[in-house]
Amino acid sequence: DTGVVRHRDDPVSRVQQSRLPFIDVLRAIAIGTVLFRHLPPELGVSFGKLHEWGGRGVDLFFILSGFLIGTTCLERAARFEDRPLRQAGAYWLLRSARIFPLYFSLLGLFALGLPLFNSDVTHVIRHFPLPFLTFTSNYFAQGTLELGIYWSLAIEEQFYLAVGLLVLATSSRRDTLAAAFLGLSLVAILVAVFYRHEIAEAAANKTLEEKWYVFRLFHSTLARMDQL
Repeated sequence: DTGVVRHRDDPVSRVQQSRLPFIDVLRAIAIGTVLFRHLPPELGVSFGKLHEWGGRGVDLFFILSGFLIGTTCLERAARFEDRPLRQAGAYWLLRSARIFPLYFSLLGLFALGLPLFNSDVTHVIRHFPLPFLTFTSNYFAQGTLELGIYWSLAIEEQFYLAVGLLVLATSSRRDTLAAAFLGLSLVAILVAVFYRHEIAEAAANKTLEEKWYVFRLFHSTLARMDQL
């Protein structure tokens, strides 16, 4: 017990007392739109714009992730002030427990070469595993759906690492961490806007191929920073 007394209307107290059900609604919308996007083309065409713009669900996931991670980190800082190492440790432990077991188990199944999966998947995981072990696969084009979907998780993990380091450096007080998050958000917005402008200019000047412009626009961490 830190002895910190908070008013019931304080936003931290509200987060502790409520699950924020509207977040679950937004998650459902994001999941639904992504599923529509991955329908086979001959089936997806029947859904018109819902299929065409289904990828926007990933944008919503990133926004929700930034909101939820920031909120929980601030709530933890309010409970464990002056103990940034404990805050960062708890944060990384929870992130790892949610993602690593299932993620690495699936990579292991890919490496086994089961007939259920595309043989190209097994070849990539066996001979070029580093991008998937380091969560940097969003910078490498993958020709199979099984591996291609990991680009968004790679961006999320890079974000989790950055936030954890920020918590470790600045979370001795909740207000300090909140200010650091605000600063990080402003920098992320500026960097993302500048990066998208630069690659758009390169594409317009024909110094960057159209396919790589699209790839970087959607898969680069720098292009997605403002959403997070």
